[in-house]
Amino acid sequence: MDFRRLRKALGNKLGADEDKESDHSYFYMNVDGKQYRIAKISHSSRGSEQINDFVMGDTAKRMHLEKTELVDFAVCSISKDEYVKIWKARNI
Repeated sequence: MDFRRLRKALGNKLGADEDKESDHSYFYMNVDGKQYRIAKISHSSRGSEQINDFVMGDTAKRMHLEKTELVDFAVCSISKDEYVKIWKARNI
């Protein structure tokens, strides 16, 4: 999976707000009237560069997903509603 696909899924699919002000882009999702930071991506990761295993694991953990679920989310096998349901169940 590449960074472009992940960024697009976070922004377009989830409607997550992106904050680019610091050394990373942070993505925030609104759930039940509250805002939660769900992802952090380095500005140095541009375009179609492949996401390495460490970043995949870190991003999946922040999003309360398994690595395979993160890929499914990015390729649209998991809908926004399904993701929010998973996130709520695992956000302890």
